[in-house]
Amino acid sequence: MQFKEGIDVKKIIVIKLDDPDDFFYNSILSLFSSHGADVKIITGDGTKISVAPELTIHQSERRVFSSDSEIILTRKEYDIFLYFIQNANQVLTFTQIYEHLWQEPDYGTGQEVVSHHVRSLRRKLQLDNRSSCRICSVRGIGYRFEKS
Repeated sequence: MQFKEGIDVKKIIVIKLDDPDDFFYNSILSLFSSHGADVKIITGDGTKISVAPELTIHQSERRVFSSDSEIILTRKEYDIFLYFIQNANQVLTFTQIYEHLWQEPDYGTGQEVVSHHVRSLRRKLQLDNRSSCRICSVRGIGYRFEKS
């Protein structure tokens, strides 16, 4: 499968387990990791994504919760946050973010537009150094959503 950025994906494996803490699950992760595989783990049932112990996304409702309180996000803030989560621990350029979310070429204003929305998103999410995730700036390039 060939993506537009030129990334060549050889194989994708999706495994759904009822108990992700069991021995079988951990054995599979160890096996793939020991062979240098790029392993991405998405927890949740497809409609709820646990981003951090205190942060959950309810995809089917397009809502974000911190503990039990809802965080009200605009449509673009939500879309940016979801895009960051789907690409956790990867650097996303301003152009990539802009073109993915606005579905049009970046004519030079993408950095300013994206920065505005990310600034607002950061303020609302209130992720700090104590959180297990955060939005990091990559100076002059874009952002990276770090999730430990």
